[in-house]
Amino acid sequence: MALKPDLVALKKGILLLVECKPVHNDQDVDKLRRLLGDARRLDALGGELDSRGLLARTGHTLTSLPLSVRGAVAHAGTVVPMPDLATLHMADAGRIVEPMAPDSLFVAAIRSSR
Repeated sequence: MALKPDLVALKKGILLLVECKPVHNDQDVDKLRRLLGDARRLDALGGELDSRGLLARTGHTLTSLPLSVRGAVAHAGTVVPMPDLATLHMADAGRIVEPMAPDSLFVAAIRSSR
């Protein structure tokens, strides 16, 4: 199984790796935990992001950013609180109705408009 996230986002120094499904999925949770716990795989993912120029629009590379890498699951199902991963509880049209995250910095980044 490839350990690549469904979605990658960068905001306020947080590189967010997201798995997206209609409802909570334990396999996605396990996948994120394996990816976040493996420095070699994270380095490979960072290299892939750089090689595709996905950070070029921000004027940065992964090595030039003081990044904090976090994981999240996004779905419209029942929220399962997790101490190490965020949940982006989705509503109609992809709107986040309730970010549940393990730390306040993460929640602030999600809620900020910039």
